Amino acid sequence: ADLSYFVEIVGRVVGEIESVDDSTMNLLFQVRTADGDEVLVPAHEELIRNIDTEERRMELELPEGLLDL
Repeated sequence: ADLSYFVEIVGRVVGEIESVDDSTMNLLFQVRTADGDEVLVPAHEELIRNIDTEERRMELELPEGLLDL
């Protein structure tokens, strides 16, 4: 399956999903940022606000500071 979705966090584009990490108890999206960094984002249904399959965008609502870890 093509996972090439762009991830937005409350209106701010964070990056593009490169893969899904299922090696832990919780699924994680591996997201490549515009700066070339990799961030892991929880792939939990309660955090997903919207998925636009036509625009290939996923909007997430993450706890404050999660991307800063």
